[in-house]
Parts: sequence; structure tokens; C-alpha cells
Amino acid sequence: MDITEEQDEVSDGNEKSLTKIAFKSDSLTKKRVKTGVVYLSFIPPYMTADILRRMLSKYAQVGRIFIQVIQDPGEGKRRKSKEDTMYEGWVEFLKKRRAKEVASILNNTKMGGKKKSKFYDCLWNLKYLPRFKWVHLMERLNYERAVMKQKLRAEISQAKRIANHFKEAVERQEYNNKRNRRKDESMEVQEQEGTSVAQMNERFKQKDTKEIKGKIMAEEKRENFLKSLFS
Repeated sequence: MDITEEQDEVSDGNEKSLTKIAFKSDSLTKKRVKTGVVYLSFIPPYMTADILRRMLSKYAQVGRIFIQVIQDPGEGKRRKSKEDTMYEGWVEFLKKRRAKEVASILNNTKMGGKKKSKFYDCLWNLKYLPRFKWVHLMERLNYERAVMKQKLRAEISQAKRIANHFKEAVERQEYNNKRNRRKDESMEVQEQEGTSVAQMNERFKQKDTKEIKGKIMAEEKRENFLKSLFS
């Protein structure tokens, strides 16, 4: 997560109420100690895991920390600025009892620190998760990633089907256009051939008419000549 790290040391009014927690020895004994996980429903923009660890470590020993962007399904993939981005996180405390105490006392109180800190007026939103271990968080995250991958594969498959359907439609249209062009060209050739035949027939007809007229005129001239001899 690309977030600028804050280097100010944290010091607020909650120290007095947490004196007993902060200064009790959190060193692990040889016997197995149960860890506790606290959920943070709101983490201010620009707060990194290192900053969060430093702020909470003065109250109890902190183990693993995970921070992620809160995804709003209604926003889709629209890119947001860091100031408008919402974050949530999980913090593992090395002792279950300390996790309960920190969540109970700090919840809905100011984060504090130096007044110039951008987190000074922000409120802690902590909730202890009973019977919840870090492995449960990992299982949940792995499940969400698997669901996301499956959803992505389904979207890619759907996009491929749409692309193939569009490609087939374009190919069918091109085929129909070529067939129509060939049909039009064939009809044009037939029309041209029909016109040529008609023109030839007309020429032959005109020729025959001229020959008949010539014969008739010659016959009339011969008859007139014979009439002139015997008149």
C-alpha cells in the first residue's frame, strides 16, 4: 500500500488510563500464550502498518498487522484519491487479555499524539474479535481472492463470448454483402447481354424491312414500265 509514513511519536491522554496495561510485562513465557485479534473498522488515510504498530505497541505487544482498502461494490473500479479512500485493518496482539483491554479502553477515543499530526483528531474504532485467530483472517482473505479470481475468469469468458459473437456477426455480414454484390453483378451482366441481343434483333429487323421495301419498289417500277409499253 503506497502510503506516506508518519514519524511523529504518539502521546495522548489515554496513557494514564492505560498505565497498568502499558507497563505490565508482556514478555512471553515458555508456556503457550493465546493471541487476540482486534478489528479496526476505520484507519485514516496515510496511516501505514508501521505507524499503527508504533501507536499501539506502547499499550501491548503487537504481532501481525494487515491493512486493506474497503471496497464499495457500488463504486466499481473508479479510481479515488488517497484522502477519499477508506481503509480497514486487523491487529494481532501477542496476548489475548491485552487485546481485549486495548480494544475496550481505546475504542471511540482520540488517537492523539502531537497536535500537528494528521491523526490527532481521528478516533479509534476498535473491536475485539472473540474466538478469532489470525489463521481465520488468512482463510477469509484466501477465499475472497479465490472468489475474485473466479469472478474475473467469468468476466473474461463473457467478454470472449461477446467478442466471438460480434466477430461472427461481422463475418456473416461480410459474406452476405459479397453474395449480394455477386448477385447484382450477375444480374447486370444478364441485363447487358439481354440488351445486346435486343439491339441485334432490332438491327436485323431493320435490315429485313429495308430489303422488303426495296423489292416492293423494284416490283412497282417494273409494273409501271410494262404498263407504259402497252398503253
